[in-house]
Amino acid sequence: GAGAALSAALGAAIGGGIVWAWSRAQPDTVAQLYAALPGISPAMIADAVRGFAQHGWSAALVGAFSGVPYKLYAHAAAVDGASLPALLLMTPLVRLPRFLLIAAGASLLRRGLAPRIGATRLSALLLTGWALFYAWYFHVMPA
Repeated sequence: GAGAALSAALGAAIGGGIVWAWSRAQPDTVAQLYAALPGISPAMIADAVRGFAQHGWSAALVGAFSGVPYKLYAHAAAVDGASLPALLLMTPLVRLPRFLLIAAGASLLRRGLAPRIGATRLSALLLTGWALFYAWYFHVMPA
């Protein structure tokens, strides 16, 4: 799980770099596109930009645990003038704690439940849980 978490964090850096470059070139276009996505509002984008301007990368770390998509902080970093090398360095550090926490939780569930219910049922349980979480997330987040 730790290897997958690290890979995901490095992948987030690549994706964040793409968002950063696009946001540097066309910040309004990126903000409009994000505002059209489910679960993201113009206010959420403005809050991410304001939070990043006030607190820097610590705002992105807090955002990782509060339901704010990281892409909004990659956009905010570009708008705020953060450098691409800073984004590429900080993204894994900001994303990795949440990814490791999820991997550890999944590992604990696997160790505790797989021997009792089997790997197939455990996979179904995890997929169902993930689907229910995102159904709830999109229900409570702005349209």
